[in-house]
Amino acid sequence: MDNKKDIENTIGQNSDITKVIVFNIFEKDNFLLFLYRKFERVSSALYMMTNFLSDNEPIKWRLRETGVGIVSNFLSLKNPSSKRSEVFTKTTSDILEILSHLDVLYLAGNISGMNFNIMKKELESLVETVSLGGEGSLKYSGGRGVLRDDFFAIPRDRFAVQDREDIPVGV
Repeated sequence: MDNKKDIENTIGQNSDITKVIVFNIFEKDNFLLFLYRKFERVSSALYMMTNFLSDNEPIKWRLRETGVGIVSNFLSLKNPSSKRSEVFTKTTSDILEILSHLDVLYLAGNISGMNFNIMKKELESLVETVSLGGEGSLKYSGGRGVLRDDFFAIPRDRFAVQDREDIPVGV
């Protein structure tokens, strides 16, 4: 029993360190921090959804690689030589690839309609969001699309250490 508590405490401590590191990478751009957190969740969801597929199924590994690739691609933005528009273009392409693969899995009966619809809705929203911010603008006006308020619903503790009150949590 005590061993389980030790493991849980270690995981919690590592999570806090990760939050601080990620916040420091994207500290000047809440939009990128928001997208990074969303792509982490998408990647996690892809892993959960593909757990039930056979290890011999190539689409299982392609979905996982693409999901992790999006997260890695976003981390490349910490490098000053990375061009935001190129990263956003690649990300959009990867999201569309994921959508295509999920569509195939759904039509083949390998994933549930509920999981497919949730992921499809989230990924389509992310494509729209990425296309709005690809040029470095955080302006969501101009009639290109309206984001729902709940789209930005990420718990405050996912942005950084909880005792930081100066961190904005939305746009």
